Amino acid sequence: MEPWTNEIKALYKTPGAYKEYRGYSNGELVFDGSNIVADSLIITQSISDSEQIRYGTTEASMLEVRLADSGSFPISIAPAIPLQLATSADEPIYTALPENKKYMLRTDELKGAEIELKQVIGEEEVPIGVFIVDECTREADTWFIKIVAYDRLYWFRQDVAAWYNGLTFPMLLQAFRESLCAYIGIPYEHDFLANDAMPLLEKTIEPASITGATVLSAICELNAAWPQIAPDGTLRWAQLGTESCETFDYEVYEQTYRPESTRADYESKGINAVVIREAEDDIGGHYPETLQDNPYIIQDNFLCYGRSTEDLSIRAQNIYNRIANKPYKPHGTIVDGRPYLQCGDKITVRTQKGTFDTYILKRTLKGEASLVDSLEAQGTQKQTQDYDVSQQIIQLRSKTNKLIRTVDETASEVAKKVGNDEIISRINQTAEEIKILAQKIALEGTVTANSRFKILTDGSMEAVNGKFAGSLDGVTGNFNSLVCDGGEIDFRSGGETKLGIGVNSYGYGSVFFDANTVIEYYNGALRMRNNGEVQVEGTVGLSNLSIGYLGSSSLSSNARIEWVTGYGYQLKITSSSKRYKKNIHQINEPTLANMIDAVPAVTYESRLFGEKGHASYGFIAEEMEKRFPWLVEYVVRNGFYEIDGVQYDRVPAILWADAQNTHAKLKRQDAEIEELKANVEQMHGEIAELKAVITMLLEGRVDNGATVSK
Repeated sequence: MEPWTNEIKALYKTPGAYKEYRGYSNGELVFDGSNIVADSLIITQSISDSEQIRYGTTEASMLEVRLADSGSFPISIAPAIPLQLATSADEPIYTALPENKKYMLRTDELKGAEIELKQVIGEEEVPIGVFIVDECTREADTWFIKIVAYDRLYWFRQDVAAWYNGLTFPMLLQAFRESLCAYIGIPYEHDFLANDAMPLLEKTIEPASITGATVLSAICELNAAWPQIAPDGTLRWAQLGTESCETFDYEVYEQTYRPESTRADYESKGINAVVIREAEDDIGGHYPETLQDNPYIIQDNFLCYGRSTEDLSIRAQNIYNRIANKPYKPHGTIVDGRPYLQCGDKITVRTQKGTFDTYILKRTLKGEASLVDSLEAQGTQKQTQDYDVSQQIIQLRSKTNKLIRTVDETASEVAKKVGNDEIISRINQTAEEIKILAQKIALEGTVTANSRFKILTDGSMEAVNGKFAGSLDGVTGNFNSLVCDGGEIDFRSGGETKLGIGVNSYGYGSVFFDANTVIEYYNGALRMRNNGEVQVEGTVGLSNLSIGYLGSSSLSSNARIEWVTGYGYQLKITSSSKRYKKNIHQINEPTLANMIDAVPAVTYESRLFGEKGHASYGFIAEEMEKRFPWLVEYVVRNGFYEIDGVQYDRVPAILWADAQNTHAKLKRQDAEIEELKANVEQMHGEIAELKAVITMLLEGRVDNGATVSK
């Protein structure tokens, strides 16, 4: 969205706000609301106006307007010419004589002029766009003029072959892009785009003619962007928005959303892979490595000719990071005019049938005082690729250039190395084949056969398919998939199989750890055999692992079967030997009892498939995490840690420590009680003695029998 103030945006949302277009050239007024024919001004903008989304397309915005030529605006680009009445039948006859100070626009000199279109909204004048007049025609013998103009992408229609052929390589794609803009003479935003750091090592084509639009499209396609002219005339690089910047609500359609709007019954699936290739049967580069069902394919981009699969895969990943996983609903949404919205913006539409997010890929803005915006996005459910004639011509130019250079270089080398007689003796050619006889054949550079097999300059090979008889020796390798038709795949150390994957005698898959230990699939169950004896057997469901049989061999005392949220029951082993531990300290937490009291034990009904329908008992992991974070299980989702479960096997350690604290406290209390009992006994004796003394005193006698006075 443009950096217009919220106040201006609010004015466009206010019914009845005053609006007026004004067109300037060289700072002088060409037209305004007084001579624009009602509802004739139309602005069409687009970044992808095809059935499915295509990046890099160069589509100039178009301005159409009809003017009532009252002659009120004598401007420098249209010299003032007094209007004269027709003096013969061959001259146009005008229905009225203009006032003495009124003149007519010179349509021939207006063509090619640059019009700066602005709009008055409230008391503000905001920029709408800069357009170059392509057509300016008077409608027969009338006062009306029709103007068709395009924004500055119009400049890229010129031939830039001289510029391209004069470049010095190598250079980065960013420098290539900026050099093109400088050659065209257009101001541009200095952004760093997805593949701007890609080095261009050499010219890949030898064009006699090529338009700037073709080159710009190739650049922007590799940068996952579109060229777009900002309202001030600057070239910028549009991309799909990540956040919705406007919501249109059906409930208030009389002000914003029109009921004649349309939307598809399906959603265009987000891109989940990027493939860059030279031709349909080319290996090319792709990201990610795994096969996906909705890839975006870049084909016949001349800037990618001759690049390795590894390099193209890097470029594909950079593009993928910009365009992946952006689904949208194809739509045609008609709303009150919002000039501040731009193609590429993400919007939200709320209808009676639901709310959906989508993009503006094309817009048509009509009217003057009352603006109507038609916002569109075409799209299919999945991507399909089409390639037009211009792309095929560019590819042929590349192949012709390569062929010419190869033939010239080969002829030169042959002329240097051998004479004509030697050529006959060493190279035998028929209509069907060429045979080269030599003890050693050296091929320098990238060697390609049928566009399906390549030997690169670093010695690596690329092939579509292959069959090998015999053995393959290597150090490392990467495979998207590996099929073994019968037999097994062994991983050995010292000639001894340490791990094998194959098919057992029952025709099911098995994993061998040695000659005696096997995990295999049999009759819908997984089982482990050792020396032929079944040790563990069970079935695997979608939500749990059901252990049906444990063999005679005892499991470790630390083995347990545990329910893991989202994964079901799992067999786990906790190693508790001091051999595996260090920094051992006794749990000594004075407030342990309070911490335990703060975590409620709960009863609940699980939402998981395997536990539905009956009450369960346990803890809430989020509550446990507040007091005992080390007892909580975490999982990584979307690059962030999330609380997932409780390590129930570790809870007893906390309870054990609390029990020990309780036992110690009870022992201390017992000792205190015994001490109190002794004190009480002593106090009882002392009290008895005091009673005896008091009794004697009250009776008036003492121990020696003497009488005392009461």
